[in-house]
This record gives sequence, C-alpha cells and structure tokens, in this order.
Amino acid sequence: MTLKLSAEITHSSDIPILSYGVSFTAMGLTSLCKAVYNRVMTQKGTEMITTNIETAREIDGRLADLHDRRYRISRQLNPVLDRLRRWGMTLDDARTNLSMTRDVEWIDRKMTELDEIGIQIDATEAEYTGWNRFFFVQHLHNTTECSSFRWNTRIVWCPEISGLTEEEAVAEYGATLCTKCFKSAPTQ
Repeated sequence: MTLKLSAEITHSSDIPILSYGVSFTAMGLTSLCKAVYNRVMTQKGTEMITTNIETAREIDGRLADLHDRRYRISRQLNPVLDRLRRWGMTLDDARTNLSMTRDVEWIDRKMTELDEIGIQIDATEAEYTGWNRFFFVQHLHNTTECSSFRWNTRIVWCPEISGLTEEEAVAEYGATLCTKCFKSAPTQ
C-alpha cells in the first residue's frame, strides 16, 4: 500500500517534537492533515446531523489555536511554580514576600490568561455538534484520550481534516492512523 501525503506548512512553533529521529515543529505537524471534502455526516445519539465541513474546521481551528496558547502559557508558568515548590513556598506564601511581588504579579497575569482561555475553549467547544476530530501524536488519533498517550503527551490538533468519517480517514491516511482509535486502520 502506498500512502500519499501532501504537506504545506502554514504554522510554525518553537517547540520541537522528535519522532523516529526526525525533528518537526508542533504546528508544522498539522501540515500532515489535509482533505477536500464538502460536507460531513455524523451520528449524535439517534439524530443525524449535517455540519458544513468548513464550519467544523473553522471551529476546530479556533480550538487548536486556543489549546496551543494554553500550552505555551503553561510551559512558561510551570517552571516558576516548580521553583516555588522547591523553595517550599505556596503561591500565597510568595504573595506575602515583598521581594517576590513582581514574580507574583506575572504569575497572576498568566493564571488570568489561562482562565480566560479556558472560558474561550468552553464557549467554542459548545459549538461542537459531534463531527470527527483528528489529533497528531506520531499517528493520527480521533481523541485526546487515547490509551497510548502519557500524562505529558503533546497533542497537536489537525483541524484541516476535521469531519472525515473513519472510512474516509482510512482511505486517505491508512497506516498513519492509530489502530487503537481506528479499529479499521491498517497496521502497515
């Protein structure tokens, strides 16, 4: 079987990902995701819902950007919070320490940003009507909770192919699909 993938890098990220010894950028991996379908049929409960595929991709594209922003802020924030923990301090302890006022103000701004992004994610997620979604972590997955992920797995959204059915995804991407997420995906 020959798998043909076309790629166009439209995003870049400063966070490298290593896969089989090849370095990619996180958002550059989304360039792997492509499709040319006009509509998606998806089953939600017993009701058939028709969603315009451009709408599905636009919504998932916004979510991908929001999740990427949240990830970047968390990457900035976590080392600072870890340093406080190593010093045996809580954030409340740091607030009472006058020499840390600037750090605490920065932490509070970042925490507020994370809260605002969380609200935006929830609002955008409310527009989701059940179309298939795809995520890249060495393979294409249809969930962010695949059993092959670890707690710290960096997940890259692929909104460019949101809305494909499993059959369409298998036909288009074959062995690139995770066999745990897609039971009909070929292994090689």
